[in-house]
Amino acid sequence: MARVCNGLNDVPGNKKLREAGMIIPYILFWLLVGYGIVTGELYLGEAAAFVIVWCVILAAVLGLGVGFLWSVAPAAILDIVLVLKLFGGDINIR
Repeated sequence: MARVCNGLNDVPGNKKLREAGMIIPYILFWLLVGYGIVTGELYLGEAAAFVIVWCVILAAVLGLGVGFLWSVAPAAILDIVLVLKLFGGDINIR
């Protein structure tokens, strides 16, 4: 009997693609922190504060044992705050 896919969750490889996409906020965070330090838009104290908040988010999620998925949204929000800090809220969207 042929197998029928019932939505996106049944598509082979879709779970791996979702899991790979969840790492984007973490990579973006470190790129933004590095960019901010190199360009001088972010002082070392500010960078340290962002890193501490990032570590607290990760430690809380790992300590609660709720899974990696629950830390993606707070990490993405931290990235948004960092983008607004670095670019001063003036983001040109074309």
